[in-house]
Amino acid sequence: MYKEIGSEFWIENKEFEKRNNLEWISKFGDFVLTSSGRSAISLLLKQINPINKIVLLPSYICESVILPFVVEGYSCAFYDIDLNFNVSFDIIKKYPKVGIFFHMGYFGFFTNIKMEEIINYYRSNYSIIIEDVTHTLFSNRKKNIFSDYYICSIRKWFGLPSGGFLASTHNQIHDYNLIEHKAFVELRKKGMELKSKYINDTENISKEKFLKIFKEAEKIIDEDLNIYSIDYLSKNILFNIDINKLIETRKQNYKYLFAQLNNCITLLFNYYDEDVCPLFFPILLKDNREYIINILSNNNIFCPIHWPVPKKFVDLTSHENAKRLYEKELSIPCDHRYGKDEMDRIIITLRKLF
Repeated sequence: MYKEIGSEFWIENKEFEKRNNLEWISKFGDFVLTSSGRSAISLLLKQINPINKIVLLPSYICESVILPFVVEGYSCAFYDIDLNFNVSFDIIKKYPKVGIFFHMGYFGFFTNIKMEEIINYYRSNYSIIIEDVTHTLFSNRKKNIFSDYYICSIRKWFGLPSGGFLASTHNQIHDYNLIEHKAFVELRKKGMELKSKYINDTENISKEKFLKIFKEAEKIIDEDLNIYSIDYLSKNILFNIDINKLIETRKQNYKYLFAQLNNCITLLFNYYDEDVCPLFFPILLKDNREYIINILSNNNIFCPIHWPVPKKFVDLTSHENAKRLYEKELSIPCDHRYGKDEMDRIIITLRKLF
């Protein structure tokens, strides 16, 4: 059993067997591997020419998705969602002329599956359709949603120093001879290697040491908005990952948590879907999120929130549903690093709290 659950990934091994051929990316069409999801968006904006520089995004979103548009001079508008992530066509019609329409599924669930009418509306108005597939990367697509481009932050799923992609089934993707982000990658590699030693108790490594390095790496990527390619080590790791095992383990962990916690906690999704490969097990709290986070961390269970409010860009006074999600959501780890022992630790801790 691992001494902690959640937080940053670590590099598990460097023995490369080339288990897969990245078919799980190539299903999205022609693609270029980037250093991050943000680099993927920036790369996209270099090679499109929308009818205007207005982008319409969901009001519940990570700030790092918004930033590339702002840097490239786009005006950002935000559409509201309800607590089931549905979008009203009446709300959408308030924004008839946008250069880019951006949509996504959340936490592995195809919450955007009902957007066909909305997407067709924007297609008929010559908007470019971008889908963020970060959360739904390994879920079975139930039907085709027409999108011109797909962007993804791969490093949200497993231990990579860097990783993202831009893809399209309709357009060729140009890579512009991108280079690696060496300063960022070297720090990430160092932090991941130290965490591996910490997790496996091979050396006396303090947690503060690798957390400081990860923080320094994120500061670099936050301040450097240039576009970079994926690094060599990360690319080799991608070829080596057992994707089927990753999917099955995550699904089993989610299903187990769902069965044990469904009756005592408010879940963000109150159903289980066999087609979903979950990013996390998201729950919806009341007014005590910081207290819950502290209790969990005291038990070495580290749960992120999705996401800190992008206050510079999104006015939550007109987005009440998104406001509740930003303030009440908590993401419980259920990823492929862990098994039943770790899930039992989570269940016991949460049952004591609730």
